[in-house]
Amino acid sequence: MESYVHHFQDAIDREQDIRTRTICIQQPRRRCALSSATDPGRAGSSLGSERLSALRNILENGYTWSRSNTQRRFHEAFLNACVRYLYSHDTSPPDYRTIMDTNNWEDIRQQCLCMTPRRFGKTVAVGMFVGAMALVVPGCEQAIFSTGRRASNKLLELVSQLVCQVSGAADRIVKSNQETVWISHACGTVSKINSYPSCAKTLRGVGGDVVYMEEASFMDLAVFYEVIVPLLEVDKTALICISTPQVRPILYYYLVLVSI
Repeated sequence: MESYVHHFQDAIDREQDIRTRTICIQQPRRRCALSSATDPGRAGSSLGSERLSALRNILENGYTWSRSNTQRRFHEAFLNACVRYLYSHDTSPPDYRTIMDTNNWEDIRQQCLCMTPRRFGKTVAVGMFVGAMALVVPGCEQAIFSTGRRASNKLLELVSQLVCQVSGAADRIVKSNQETVWISHACGTVSKINSYPSCAKTLRGVGGDVVYMEEASFMDLAVFYEVIVPLLEVDKTALICISTPQVRPILYYYLVLVSI
């Protein structure tokens, strides 16, 4: 009987963590109460550090789906790309050297490209990260650019499904349709997730704090140059791209012949 006690204790600890996270998310906090990383009274605590910790907590424990090792690497690269935005609301300028040492990062890059074959979990990894950002960061606006309307709708549907897996998050969805999902915060602000199909003529003027490109290698170059590049002029904007490799026709026919 004693050999099973630790299983019950693990279940109790997990449930307690979920309740604590739900309370922390719903509890209103003043921005002035969250000091910078250089404040000796809070020993390394800052708004950006708390956001990083909360994001990792949701990504690892918030969803009912478990992450693969590859998806963990994706998420770590996504966090690195978004770190300037996550720390942009600290009351004092962040020390990026300390941030890199704390997170075992060699550098900070605001653009990230994950290119793997199909069925490696890229889209699910992006959906998890988008949902976590919307739940943790008040007022965050995220823009997802897809190759077509069908892909755009499917990704936003996936994000909504993942958000509902987090305890207490379903009640915070105040708007959800085929183009956008809004998630409320206790401070009164709303985080917005917008998903757009690839059409340069209708996308001019859209924006976002974090920009995602789904199947980036297959996307119309006009969308990249006319819509996404201007968004990168803002120094805090992060760009996250996922794609499968583009197979040239001659290589495709070669692979077909070899398989026969």
